[in-house]
Amino acid sequence: MDSDRLIDGMNEYYARRAPVHDELMSYRSVEQMEKIFAPVIALLEPMIDGRDILEIACGTGNWTQVLAKRGRHVTATDVNRSMLELAREKEYTPTSPKFVESNAYTLDDVEQCCEVAFMADWWAHIPLERLSSFLENLHRKLLPNGIVIVLDMLPRELPEGETEHFDEQGNRIRTRTLPDGSRFQVVKNFPARQELSDLTSCYADEFHYWQFADLKRWLLVYQLR
Repeated sequence: MDSDRLIDGMNEYYARRAPVHDELMSYRSVEQMEKIFAPVIALLEPMIDGRDILEIACGTGNWTQVLAKRGRHVTATDVNRSMLELAREKEYTPTSPKFVESNAYTLDDVEQCCEVAFMADWWAHIPLERLSSFLENLHRKLLPNGIVIVLDMLPRELPEGETEHFDEQGNRIRTRTLPDGSRFQVVKNFPARQELSDLTSCYADEFHYWQFADLKRWLLVYQLR
């Protein structure tokens, strides 16, 4: 399956998942987010405090709430209107985010205005063959010396009921089933540290990487040269 069809399928999957997304992610409140992800947030705060932030694939706004407590302004984007509608219903203080319906691979509806780009649990869904073009488009939306922050999942066992295979491009493809019984193929890659370093080395002089075993997450930060 080519990457365009994979991406279209994943967009439909998350559009239909929106009503149950927070439940499936065990999200209850921003206070819960702050507590669970305290080690990550402590590292991020010096990079995001008082800055203009562009969030990619904001989903239902769980991380948007965290960013809004610290950033000067947050532009939160997602391709799915159903996700954005739920995100807008959440409470944000002290910053009121600007929500933009936009394709993460083009960001045509986003102006170049932000100092920091942030994405959580999104990188894993990017087909390998689209990573470079995604980053190049993203970097164009950042001001000079912009900072890119990526938070995503460490490798984990295949959930019960899911199947997986690898496509010709080397993407890990998992088949997921929504509560209504509909099934979708979702890209779920788990990049190694060296893969991330190799990919970002042409854009940045420094590369910072952390793993949070208890959270089953990795964090990548780099500043554009």
